[in-house]
Amino acid sequence: MTTPDLVAASLQAAVEICDETGGGATYDAVAARVGVDHEVALRELLPAIAEYYAFSLPGDDGIVVVRQPTAEARRFVGPGRS
Repeated sequence: MTTPDLVAASLQAAVEICDETGGGATYDAVAARVGVDHEVALRELLPAIAEYYAFSLPGDDGIVVVRQPTAEARRFVGPGRS
């Protein structure tokens, strides 16, 4: 089970990863950044934050990548944090 704090940390991590790479944030990159098992990121965290991204790529077991954070995602992260 994920907590709201873990979902929020995942949203922030994914925005930062998208900005750093100029592309998308994969479930394994988010898992490594927030310190959770890859399966948790794949099945729970990325699906929970996918609505904050313009594009998401589903896999067999969950969301494998999110791309292009929305303005709402950027407002959540805040200025200077991504």
